[in-house]
Amino acid sequence: MQVRCHKLLICDPRDTMILELASLRTAVALQVLERVSHQERLNLDDVTLNSFAEAWCFFDDLFALCEGEEDLSERFSGRPARQVVVQDSVRVKAGENAESLQSANRSGASGNTAAAGPAFERAGAAWLEDNVELVRSALAPFEDQLHHLLEVVCEGIEGGGQTLGEVLESRGNICHTLRCLLANMQVWGASGNPRAEGCDFAFLSLGQEIPSGLLEIDTFLSKDEVSARQMSQSRLSEMMSTLHPDSLAQFHRHLARARVTVVWREFRRRQSVLQGALGSLCVQGNDASQQEQLDRLVRTIILNLDEIGSFVSTLAAFFKSVDLAEISENPVQGEPRPVIDRSVAGYVMHVDCGHNGPLDEVDLRQLSLHLRVSKFGRQEV
Repeated sequence: MQVRCHKLLICDPRDTMILELASLRTAVALQVLERVSHQERLNLDDVTLNSFAEAWCFFDDLFALCEGEEDLSERFSGRPARQVVVQDSVRVKAGENAESLQSANRSGASGNTAAAGPAFERAGAAWLEDNVELVRSALAPFEDQLHHLLEVVCEGIEGGGQTLGEVLESRGNICHTLRCLLANMQVWGASGNPRAEGCDFAFLSLGQEIPSGLLEIDTFLSKDEVSARQMSQSRLSEMMSTLHPDSLAQFHRHLARARVTVVWREFRRRQSVLQGALGSLCVQGNDASQQEQLDRLVRTIILNLDEIGSFVSTLAAFFKSVDLAEISENPVQGEPRPVIDRSVAGYVMHVDCGHNGPLDEVDLRQLSLHLRVSKFGRQEV
């Protein structure tokens, strides 16, 4: 970072040799944010991050029981790949900060926690195991709905090519791991899925008109054959000779913000529908004790969803407030905040070829932009 020159970091976010927490890209992002003002960087405290992680742990346990596991202590062996988890160390940290977490929970943004009263004790792993039949029978009609709600969050929030779900599967200090994700989101943005059919901004538009500049860059970066055919060879050649790496960097940062906004809207919509359905649950017959246990389960689910929703809301509110202009206003020319000095931070190019695989045509296309702008090597006339 002390050398001022044109720098390009080429990395695969899913590299199994260089792990995310050990990557140069993540270290640069963390140091870049240390140099900007406090108002322009998102830095959540340990209580907030642990509170979010503990809520995620609850749903990890819930899904494990619903999918047939009996002993939650054994849930880390043979887990399906689609199931997102948080490591046990989160529970230790949450226990160490129990008093702080309870205070944070009682002051939740949604107000539902306060309504539950300070004496309410959420259902934990031990309670779920003791009431496994009640849990499975009550949630059977809603398990897929709850899965999809959380998938919106763990797949939609992405920084530097790594999704929130992938980050939560890692081991180590959960607070540091989440801060690395947030730093990559702020400095490098989101890479999206270049091989998905269609483009990210087409999905994120929610029926709104998307500026052609963003769509063109998305197509320029796309590795999907359908999307690639949407751009003529003449326009592709023109972009190769005129497009600047700064435009690509801003595109990825805008994409990260847009994804968070969409995740927040979609989470609220799905959460409202799910909570309405859960609120009508009742035990057949007049078993007051079973009804009390069911009510405790439902209230715990709602409160933990509120914790996750509060985390997403914090991200969305920060990105909206920190930028001088709304994303929808001139999204190609207007740079998100903070302004990154690329002579210090450099640029990043996300690939999907592994640690030492060959670059494909789209990767080489991006590389050529940096070679042209940096005036590296000979230029063909």
